[in-house]
Amino acid sequence: YEDILKEIGRTTINKINVPKEIKDNLNPSFPLREYQEEAFKMFISYFENYQSKPIPKAILFNMATGSGKTLIMAGLISYLYKKGFNNFLFFVNSNNIIGKTKENFLDKSSIKYLFNEKIIIDEKPIQVREVDNFDSSNKDEINICFTTIQKLHLDMRSEKENAVTFDSFKDKKI
Repeated sequence: YEDILKEIGRTTINKINVPKEIKDNLNPSFPLREYQEEAFKMFISYFENYQSKPIPKAILFNMATGSGKTLIMAGLISYLYKKGFNNFLFFVNSNNIIGKTKENFLDKSSIKYLFNEKIIIDEKPIQVREVDNFDSSNKDEINICFTTIQKLHLDMRSEKENAVTFDSFKDKKI
């Protein structure tokens, strides 16, 4: 946080507008809070302007439980899709969290569904779908692989069919 502020500056960050791909594609029942907008601006500053960023790019949102981190993830998925990313890996430490997150990202009938009823990017409707690995991903859709850190570790260490492996990351933007 301090490094990004130092290199880019608060004034530059404050001039960033949260892009329409983010705002228009989130569920309107969840209006953005000021700190969520700031999180989007910080991410965009980091992604587009931070020259000292390591490769692969990584950023952490250190926010309290219930503060809307998953909503920020949904917004950033829309933003990154516009930037050419369509494959996303979501991993946590428990299956319980995965179940809740799948509902938030995939189940349009859920009151906690995070996306707008229709996701539109570049005037095209976009679907969100779950994948087991990125071999079956569709370049015109948002593909999300949900897993636990333990399963991801096992899958990558013992290659098997329909699993995420080290090869899954070659020549793909994930």
